[in-house]
Amino acid sequence: MHVIGKDIVRFHSVYWPAFLISAGLQPPKRVFAHGFLFNRGEKMSKSLGNVIDPVRADRTLRRRPGPLLLPARSPLRPGRQLQPRGDHQPDQRGSGQ
Repeated sequence: MHVIGKDIVRFHSVYWPAFLISAGLQPPKRVFAHGFLFNRGEKMSKSLGNVIDPVRADRTLRRRPGPLLLPARSPLRPGRQLQPRGDHQPDQRGSGQ
């Protein structure tokens, strides 16, 4: 399974499998496109610098895995509003790093 954002469905459903096949590699059997997460009304994006640091999130979720249950058991929707807790600091690195 190949999990992607909904804004790049065409590339990852048409072109990427063609590239893989031409290289002699197995393309994914399924492509799952997810909706966006929104933070204070804006799409979460590396270029905006409002993303969550995955290393920090991993450390937090290992201690407290409950937040993983909501997205895993939620119905598919076009996008979700993220409600961060007070201890979250957005990643300020942006897309340059």
